[in-house]
Amino acid sequence: MQIRINKKVCLILAVLLFGVLLLGVFPANGALAEENETDYSEQSETSRQSMIGKSSLVEEANSRAAEESRLAAEDTSSGFVKFFRNLWNNTSNSFNNNFINNNGWRLLLKGLLVTLQITLFSAILGIFLGFIVGMTRSVYEKTGRLRFFNAISKLYITAIRGTPVVVQLLIINFIIFQSVSINKIVVAFIAFGINSGAYVAEIFRSGIMSIDNGQMEAGRSLGLTYGQTMRTIIMPQAFKNVLPTLGNEFIVLLKETSVAGFIALEDLTRAGYLIQSRTFDAFWPLIGVALIYLVIVMGLTKLLTLLERRLRRSDNR
Repeated sequence: MQIRINKKVCLILAVLLFGVLLLGVFPANGALAEENETDYSEQSETSRQSMIGKSSLVEEANSRAAEESRLAAEDTSSGFVKFFRNLWNNTSNSFNNNFINNNGWRLLLKGLLVTLQITLFSAILGIFLGFIVGMTRSVYEKTGRLRFFNAISKLYITAIRGTPVVVQLLIINFIIFQSVSINKIVVAFIAFGINSGAYVAEIFRSGIMSIDNGQMEAGRSLGLTYGQTMRTIIMPQAFKNVLPTLGNEFIVLLKETSVAGFIALEDLTRAGYLIQSRTFDAFWPLIGVALIYLVIVMGLTKLLTLLERRLRRSDNR
């Protein structure tokens, strides 16, 4: 009987001891897990901050954003004023980013010089070719001579006026001068000069044909040869008649040079595209290029108007 009681007591003591051990182990594990979770959270936050970085650019951007937020919170002006203030700030920042900070104005200046060079040399070549072709056609129509050269002139005018200037530029660059090392500006002004010559030829022909035949007869009756009559009587009058049209052709030629970028030539339009590719902003580069073309065309138009007025005054004397 005594042994049985001792066994029960021992069993009860064992159960109590086991329960005490369980109660001691589980809280310890929970505290350890909580401590580990806290350490892991701290390590995650530290790693996240290290991934973001604490560079000067990030700190500068954060400080700028905080300053803008503070100023916006302290701004007590109306919504109308805020709208135009924000619009002005965004516009000025975009302008500086495209033209000032990124040296975009240098690209535009360089492209403008290339455009003016191409236009000037192309106009000279076009006037030279146009004068020869126009004279050939007018001589044939007035006298019936130079039949062969007139046929070549008509073929030239038909081919040039019937095909786009971009296609002509590509043909001259990639076919005619394919195996020749030549400056792209030279290729461009040859292509645009040949294109302009076809239109200038028709301008000169129409101007010469607009002069009355009595002018030619009067010159010949005075003993002048055909060439002398054309040089001293017909051509001065024809030039005054075609001057406005020649001015318009020069303006058209200036704008046609905007396709010179097809042969990797950095003209004015190409410069605007390069600025756009750097800043990913299309508004200011394209608007800037358009304004430059507009100012040049307005200046040329004003000069042509003054020249026409002076020629008109000389006729009235």
